[in-house]
Amino acid sequence: MRAPRTKRRLRFLSLSLALAGTCMAPTLAQETPDLSGRIPSTQKTPTQLAADVKKAATAAVNLAIVDLTQELTAHQKDSKSPLREKSNYFLEKKSPGVNHEEILAAMNRSSLGAGVAADTYIKWQLLSGIQGKVEDKLVSKLLSAYASAPLLYMRPGLEHASRRQLDAQIRNAAQNDAAKLSETLQKEVDAVAHENAPILVYREDLYAHLPGSGDAILAGLEDGAARAANGIDADRHMKGVMAQITTWSVSGTPPQIHAISGLLKSMIAKMSGAKANAGPTDHSPIYADVVGAPIYLAKGPPAAKPAPPKPAFPPSYYTVLEWDPKAKHLVWKEGAARFPDVKALTAMCQQLDDTAAVLAQMKSK
Repeated sequence: MRAPRTKRRLRFLSLSLALAGTCMAPTLAQETPDLSGRIPSTQKTPTQLAADVKKAATAAVNLAIVDLTQELTAHQKDSKSPLREKSNYFLEKKSPGVNHEEILAAMNRSSLGAGVAADTYIKWQLLSGIQGKVEDKLVSKLLSAYASAPLLYMRPGLEHASRRQLDAQIRNAAQNDAAKLSETLQKEVDAVAHENAPILVYREDLYAHLPGSGDAILAGLEDGAARAANGIDADRHMKGVMAQITTWSVSGTPPQIHAISGLLKSMIAKMSGAKANAGPTDHSPIYADVVGAPIYLAKGPPAAKPAPPKPAFPPSYYTVLEWDPKAKHLVWKEGAARFPDVKALTAMCQQLDDTAAVLAQMKSK
């Protein structure tokens, strides 16, 4: 009787184990990881890393703009709070996150400050984050910033409206009024020069960061011409650009060299041509008399020898009053911005044309 009972116990135990295995199977399946799928990674993709770098650089540049704006505000409230005399913001305030690309992106914005002076100051200081020449891939952005640099203010006594105003002041002036009126003009000239000073420094620094290339030289020449056109001496700037032309030309291509030579020739044409005769003006009473005078016959007095024509470029401007003892009235003495003469520009053009010819010949062999 014991044997059957023992068999029944074994069958019951086997059934219990089978039921237990069936119940535990889903739980084990849920707890077992699916090794066939990909395990998520915590590492960032190159795109994500690049976005993080850009975000950090943008934040660093924006912080610099805020700091520089505060410097300007403090200076406006109290002139004893000095502004920076050198472009050194990022040299003094190290910012590991900043990069050249974001600096140039900010410098190409239309305005970073309230007014030309603030915009120039902030962009000039941002430029301190770029040491030496800019990378080739960013040259176009720096050229864009150079081209969009704040415009220069024109020297008083150069444009027609300014001349008419100055001429009106001397119509009834006496000889002893010359010093006072000349001093008034000089104060206006000094005020404009003060406004132009930071713009010129910013432009010089922009050009200094450009690597030698045909596009950079063209931009430098155009900058020099713009200075002279506004009555600002450009001889020193042009000397530096022309020195760079000499060293760069041997590595340039004939089309690039011809482009620079063509720009120089256009300057020569302006400097060699005379101003258009616009007829009598308020500031040339003697000229008005000559224009209205009759033509003498052979037996009459000889015609006065005409004065040599004035070059159209650089344009002339009023400088100081002088007393004309013959005409018995005050006249404005004129001057012009310093600029390389026609002889120097012609020699440079000849050198460029010769170099282009040699390079073209070498390429054809």
